[in-house]
Amino acid sequence: MLRHARACQMPVAFTRQVVSPTSMLASPIYPRWIQGFEPSRWDMIFDRHLPSCYASADFRDMAEDVGGHYVVAGQFAELACLSTAIDAFHRDHHPIFLSDALVVRGNPELPAELMGKSLISILSLYSQVARTQPWIAELHSVGAPI
Repeated sequence: MLRHARACQMPVAFTRQVVSPTSMLASPIYPRWIQGFEPSRWDMIFDRHLPSCYASADFRDMAEDVGGHYVVAGQFAELACLSTAIDAFHRDHHPIFLSDALVVRGNPELPAELMGKSLISILSLYSQVARTQPWIAELHSVGAPI
């Protein structure tokens, strides 16, 4: 998805959940980028302190500027995606979540596969959910500016 978006010159944004400093003298703790999925100098980066992407004021502004239409991939589904989907729903925004491009973690009570199926069902109540290849093919078929 990332490679396709860049090849088509789509705007790309990265979000990261930053740990707040423990004191005014300390620096925030920034998570490391995943190798191969680092932002380029042309990509947007939105820092947030809570799971929802809307926890970043700059992300909220960007989402408003694009009329609430954007695509989400590469996020933790059980935290960032679910909270972002609910926040988007309350703002009448319409993101698309690419289900096969999300990270799903299980827990002792719910294995990752079952967690993923459950989350996709819940996400679909708030937003559109699609798979990457059919979504890309649909963009090409309707002649979207990609």
